[in-house]
Amino acid sequence: IVEYVRKNAPQRIADTYYKWASDLIDKSRQIEHYGDEIKDVKQSLQFLKKTLDLDPNHSQAQLMVKYAKKMLQEGWTAYDEYGFIAKEIQGTG
Repeated sequence: IVEYVRKNAPQRIADTYYKWASDLIDKSRQIEHYGDEIKDVKQSLQFLKKTLDLDPNHSQAQLMVKYAKKMLQEGWTAYDEYGFIAKEIQGTG
């Protein structure tokens, strides 16, 4: 059992950090403007860094890092169910 935990625990922890990061990015892309979108994406990058520290081969986290950095650089737009712009978040670069 100890060997199983030693082998699988880091992967499970990395997956949990990835899930938290993914949830924060999803939250920032929701229609409702709540003011902390940029902060949430930056926090997601911290979680993704922890994910990659634990599992450098986590391909989903690697892609999400690129996506989050692009969001911060360029900004993003959320649309409502009718295709109209619900909110626009300006990028930092």
